[in-house]
This record gives sequence, structure tokens and C-alpha cells, in this order.
Amino acid sequence: MKYVIFFYDITDKNVKNFFSNNFELIRNGRDDLNSLVETHIRFKLDDKIRVIGILDLGFKNKDRFIINDWKTGNLEVEDTSLQLLVYAMWIMQQPFYLGENITLFKSYLRENKLEELEWNNRQILRTKAVIRQDFEIMEELNKFGENANFNAFEKKIGKICSQCFFKSICDKN
Repeated sequence: MKYVIFFYDITDKNVKNFFSNNFELIRNGRDDLNSLVETHIRFKLDDKIRVIGILDLGFKNKDRFIINDWKTGNLEVEDTSLQLLVYAMWIMQQPFYLGENITLFKSYLRENKLEELEWNNRQILRTKAVIRQDFEIMEELNKFGENANFNAFEKKIGKICSQCFFKSICDKN
């Protein structure tokens, strides 16, 4: 019963903060009939790599396109956001994008904070490189998985099994 009350308290705070003045720009953008809300994105980075995700919110505001990512947890300490940069990459490929400035926001509901993230084209190139690098690692590890060589995962990446989401049900632990 305490868990339900605790969950309610967090949700109640997030909802109250959503209606604060800090998120007025985001709320108004969400209400625009042309806004993208919980929109599935999909694009090819190259011949081998396809990127798929869900954009929380995107909308035009005067001379800029705003991308917002809702956060219900604690503040994250990072200079940029791979997730938001991927959304920016997708927006730039869309026919409705007319070269407006793109502004990236994280909306921390629990903390009642709207955080704008600075970014540039160099970070877009880095994002592409990170995705390619991660793809190559996954591609290599997949070969070991197909051969049921679970010990290779631990040796190849180093403690990947201890970080795996499925470790509680894996018979190799």
C-alpha cells in the first residue's frame, strides 16, 4: 500500500509541475494541431543501420522547431543528449522541416525544470559515430550469441553480463 501512495505522490507532483509556468511553451506547443506527440520515428543512418524511436514532442514555434523530451525522474548530468540529437537528425530529414533552428529541451517534471540543450553539427556527427560504433559492437556480439558462446560476452566487452537487463533470468549467471 505504501508503494501505491508513494507512486501517487510522485505522479501528483509531476502533474502539478506540468501546469507550472516553467512548461508554458511546451504545453502550448503540445496543443498545436500540427505538433508531433508520441510520434514513431524511423530512418536509415546508412545501408546497414536503421534508427527507430518515439519522439515525445515536436512542434514549430515562430522560426524554430522545438523538440522536447519528458523526464519524470531526477536531473541527468550531461552536456548533450544522444536521444535528442537523434530526434534532431530525424527532423532534418523530414519534408516539413524548412531549415528552421532546432531547439532541444528536456522537461524534468519532478524537478519543475525546463532545460535547453546546446548542440551543433559536430555533435550530430559524433552521434552518428556513436550509433555506428554501438552497431558494430552489437553485430560482433550477435555472432557469439548465435553460436551460444555466452562466455565470449564477458571476455569481449568486460562485465557486460553484470550490466544486462536479463541477468536475473539468464541461466549463465
